[in-house]
Amino acid sequence: MDNLEYGKMSALYDKFYAHKDYKREAKFIAHFLNPHSHILDAGCGTGSHCKELNSLGFKTDGFDLSPDMLSIAIKKVEGNFTIASLLDFSSKIHYDAIISFFAVFNHLRNYKELQSALCNLKEHLKEGGIIILDLHNPQHSGEKVDNIDGATRQMKWKVCHLCNKEYTTITYKVDNETMIDTHTFKIFKMHKIKKIAERLGFANIEFYSNYNTSTPATHKSKNIQVVLYT
Repeated sequence: MDNLEYGKMSALYDKFYAHKDYKREAKFIAHFLNPHSHILDAGCGTGSHCKELNSLGFKTDGFDLSPDMLSIAIKKVEGNFTIASLLDFSSKIHYDAIISFFAVFNHLRNYKELQSALCNLKEHLKEGGIIILDLHNPQHSGEKVDNIDGATRQMKWKVCHLCNKEYTTITYKVDNETMIDTHTFKIFKMHKIKKIAERLGFANIEFYSNYNTSTPATHKSKNIQVVLYT
């Protein structure tokens, strides 16, 4: 978050995203994995994906930039959790799979950072491992308001197709306090991701639409999942 102490909202995070279908997304991920795979969640937040994947028999670890989010993840999920970013994560452990969901990669500023992040994660894969990314691919500007447990969240977003970015402002009102959070999401193009992945030595790259293993992604897909095979 750019203008907000994330800790103030971490306790409400899961309530605001209670509608998110983590089970479906976990089943999408599981489709590509061998049973009992060891998974790293890059940008794990409060650990909801890890929790669902653990329930399917996988072992999960995670990292995130927010210590407050991680403090919740540690209580929800068994695993190793650490503070790190996509660009500086480092571990001696090598994983069967690395996932990065809920638009974590969209926080990267450009293709150079995307390449650096993929290169870093690839170094933490076992031989034959895969990376699965979930990319936000907005089509239109808009706004919405949510009210949960006396807290209000107003989201407004503007899509710039010329610069391939989405600018989002989120206004929280909690206990008579108003907090403003801003995000800039980079909208990454599939053909450019493919070129970068090939340059990094990934053997195969697949694109799926909206967590459906039978639907190839298009430029109009709201969410694009990228599966990178080593």
